[in-house]
Amino acid sequence: MQIRDLARLLGALSTTDRQMIIGCLIAAEDSGLSQLEICEITGLSPRTCSVQLEAMIQADITFKKSEKNNLTF
Repeated sequence: MQIRDLARLLGALSTTDRQMIIGCLIAAEDSGLSQLEICEITGLSPRTCSVQLEAMIQADITFKKSEKNNLTF
């Protein structure tokens, strides 16, 4: 891993909102969670969840998959 990649990853993990999201995604294991479920568990607003999830996707911390018209992270 390059230093720049490591710095980007650590930066992506540096917010409390993202740490809460990561915690609930880890607890969900392979089943994943919808954005609504993540909002309900963390207490974050849908907009905050969306912004944080997109940043985490860009940093390769998580990914989204589409199943039957539902996005799961």
